[in-house]
Amino acid sequence: MPRSMKTFKQAAQSDQFIFTGEFSPGGQDGSQQIAELAERFKNTVAGIQVREDPLQHRQLSALATAAILTRNGLDAIPEVSGDGRNQIALVSDLLGMRALGVSSVVIPGQLEMQTATSTAALVTLVEELNEDESINADEEFLIGIQTDVHSLNAATESGRLSACAAAGARLLQIQPCFDLEALWQCIDRLVEDRVTWDYAIMASLAVLPSYEAAQRLRSTHPESVIPS
Repeated sequence: MPRSMKTFKQAAQSDQFIFTGEFSPGGQDGSQQIAELAERFKNTVAGIQVREDPLQHRQLSALATAAILTRNGLDAIPEVSGDGRNQIALVSDLLGMRALGVSSVVIPGQLEMQTATSTAALVTLVEELNEDESINADEEFLIGIQTDVHSLNAATESGRLSACAAAGARLLQIQPCFDLEALWQCIDRLVEDRVTWDYAIMASLAVLPSYEAAQRLRSTHPESVIPS
């Protein structure tokens, strides 16, 4: 990673308002296409979130995508989930990301609904790597988790957020919501409940150029609030 390159982690821990992007690598995406993406956005966003697309049966790994983005001057924020991986494979991927200079990871979705691994347990796994002094790394991971407007209205969500914060999570990403009033009410509640004492908040926005784009976003981001 170029020394002059400011990481998303540094930006997220500042008091500045920042922008990031999102990229779901497909099986057809090669190193040249990803390098061009990095060149186009490296002076515009603080980082690119590398998302695992549940609709893609063949896609470039988050590890390989992060390597190409980082090599071309754009900080990568890979998603890390327990879906389809055992703990040994997860740790291997995380160590590879660490060696590449990745400084932030996001644990996607409501893992309690998807796998036997809870979000807090996966946060704990990443935090254990942060605390392992035998691992040679320049800095620890900034660990992010996700939520959505509907989940934040549930009585159980505050407990999940507290458990994840206690385990080491410090970034909370809100899935896309096109009801701005509901989104602002959500932000107000996070402030009132002092969630912002533990987390930096990242609200997801999306531009929908067509009905087909909206349908795809609803499929790939099922927790999003998208009008019918």
